[in-house]
Amino acid sequence: MSQILICIDESKVDIRCLRELLEKQGHTLTSMILPPGDAEATIRAAAERDIVISGPERWDARAAEACGGKVRLVIRFGVGLDNIDIPALTERGIAVANIPGYNAPAVAELTLLHMLNLSRGFTRAEADYRKAGVVTVGSGNLLQGKTVGLMGFGHIPRQLRRLLGGFGVRVLALDPMLTWDEARAWEVEKVEETETLFAESDFVSLHLPLTPQTAGMVNERLLSVMKPTAYLINTSRGGVLCEEDLLRALAKGWLAGAGLDVTVQEPLPLHSPLFAEEKICLTSHVGGTTLETDQRGQEMLAESILQFLAGQMPENIVNPEYVFHVNR
Repeated sequence: MSQILICIDESKVDIRCLRELLEKQGHTLTSMILPPGDAEATIRAAAERDIVISGPERWDARAAEACGGKVRLVIRFGVGLDNIDIPALTERGIAVANIPGYNAPAVAELTLLHMLNLSRGFTRAEADYRKAGVVTVGSGNLLQGKTVGLMGFGHIPRQLRRLLGGFGVRVLALDPMLTWDEARAWEVEKVEETETLFAESDFVSLHLPLTPQTAGMVNERLLSVMKPTAYLINTSRGGVLCEEDLLRALAKGWLAGAGLDVTVQEPLPLHSPLFAEEKICLTSHVGGTTLETDQRGQEMLAESILQFLAGQMPENIVNPEYVFHVNR
């Protein structure tokens, strides 16, 4: 039977569902907290495992070299794969997978929450009322009638489009994989220029993976074309947004505010200037975390792992070509 490692803090996430599903089939599941940047810790923890359920720890070429030959599958408890060097693991015959879409409803809901909060100022009104009894009158704007621009149109923005259906908004979508027929079916306007999305939207919502191509993609050039009444929401990856440019853009009045569930550094240090900017509403990368999504994620992990151990190719393997490098 297989030795499986999950890189997670069990004091924060209840993994009884996953443990039961795997141990019922005779496999052993061990949990461990690994520092995100400590490659040596990753190597030591994974050295005798068959499968690793990855958290935020880094899987680079050195880890792949050290663990190749024993570790057969690295599967992310999440969607983003920016902490995994996929080509390096492929070369060592290690399969890589994630669980796409499992948390899409939760992230979409939080994105909508940021939109409503930015437009109506709920958090500030609640804080003023609680601290000083200040009653905020006549502030904020309706979401109805506004234009929402979705940068990316994968699982999460599609869920968000469903949620926006009752708000009477115009929705733009920019995604090279989105066809015109799909755009019509989803009732979104397909745009092909990033500047158009930023210039026409009252809310720009980022839904991008972090890759070398998208790192720092949302910068001063794009922020400068936004409406001064518009808002930016990022619930994808902190690295796709240049935070220094955002602070500068807010200071210059190029946009009205931002809602960030993700930042370049997580957790955000208390001295970060993002905390000092009143036009930014911050949440601590909690978009995909609910009891229901954790349960669904564990079920998807178990299903994929058991398929893999049975000699099948789960559809969420992102590097099927790994098979050509096994035992080389």
